[in-house]
Amino acid sequence: MENHFIQMQILKILLFNPKSKFTDLKFDENIENNQLTFHINQLIKDNHLVKNTDKTYSLTLTGKEYANRMDTDKVQSQKQGKIGAITCCIRENKKGDYDFLLYTRKKQPFYDHQGFASGKVPYGQSVVESALRELKEEANLDADAGEVFMIEHHRVYHHETKELLEDKFFYFVRIVNPRRRRI
Repeated sequence: MENHFIQMQILKILLFNPKSKFTDLKFDENIENNQLTFHINQLIKDNHLVKNTDKTYSLTLTGKEYANRMDTDKVQSQKQGKIGAITCCIRENKKGDYDFLLYTRKKQPFYDHQGFASGKVPYGQSVVESALRELKEEANLDADAGEVFMIEHHRVYHHETKELLEDKFFYFVRIVNPRRRRI
């Protein structure tokens, strides 16, 4: 959820001035002190900032992460592209040829399309870890390691309005000789 405009201005100030006094946070002289105090207290309640012992204000780690996603010119949060891992499993068969693991997707988008197993890369998880997790979830297979071999930027636009619907970065992860999971 987007914070109030005044709160976004406060966060912007603290991005560039890590320890700011109350008067430093008053970006517009027409804002009443009680109005500014209300928004400061809301940001403290939301764990975005903290009042220090020297009566200055600073961003918390949560506040820094939130403010880091801000377009400081527009003073609003920016949408970020999504990151996905595409699992490319390869094994050499008895004939000396290579087999690739494909599956049929059973959820949107791309329902009923065939391709490599894929999934989102959650915050804090590496691309390779995500690919190995997807391999377990989608194909019930294990592997010891994988390597990123390609990155693709994929944008999906509405066919009539040309509005950008999705903005994704796919990391292709090569996994050689996956094996059945032992339960």
